[in-house]
Amino acid sequence: MSSQTSVNHRTLRWAFVAVAGIGQFLAALFYAAKHYPNGYFWYKHFISDLGRTVTSDGIDNSANSLLFSASSLVLGLMILPFLQVLPTAFTRGGVWLRIFGVLTALGLIGIGQTPYDVYFFAHHAFLFLWIIPMLLMALGLSVVMFLDGCTNLSPILMSGMLSTGSTAYACMNSHYGFVVMQKLVVCLSLIWFYVMVRSVVVVTKWVPSERQRIIDAQAVRYASRYRRAETAVRQRS
Repeated sequence: MSSQTSVNHRTLRWAFVAVAGIGQFLAALFYAAKHYPNGYFWYKHFISDLGRTVTSDGIDNSANSLLFSASSLVLGLMILPFLQVLPTAFTRGGVWLRIFGVLTALGLIGIGQTPYDVYFFAHHAFLFLWIIPMLLMALGLSVVMFLDGCTNLSPILMSGMLSTGSTAYACMNSHYGFVVMQKLVVCLSLIWFYVMVRSVVVVTKWVPSERQRIIDAQAVRYASRYRRAETAVRQRS
């Protein structure tokens, strides 16, 4: 047996688009944090604080809010095509994986369009719309890859870590705990996304050697001759 590595160029193109969308969103976050009124502290403020129209101190933050809204919209639109192409790398689960991908992208877009100082409940509804389908997609991809005989355990391990981090985030009972775990879940989701891209863009398959192919072909011919001979014997009897 020998290995053969190939690149899925269609998936690669959409992966570049998704990475560009993530890059512009991260750049927007750092810009908004740098220009946040009275200073933004990663251990104190939620990421969604960057999208507030008014800070908790009552200071206008409309410029950052517009940037946050626009960048999250671009993020969702640029990541969606990759999430729709991703299931084509597997033999099963395509419909459900695509549905989870659409819901995840809609959640990301909705988070940015609903500043939580104005649309508190809608903002958190979109937050769950992002996290829950993403977790279902991560777990679903792990199952599909296992059933397809994938020997690369990295995506499965990262899916487990993402699920664990998200559960810990939901179980926090303090403000600082929520803030820190939110950042951790975002980091884990980025790492999970990178691992998944690597897994579906660069595909390594085991192919039989020339000797093995000859043996397999001979076995097929022998089985065919045996069935014909067996049928002839039955007909004579």
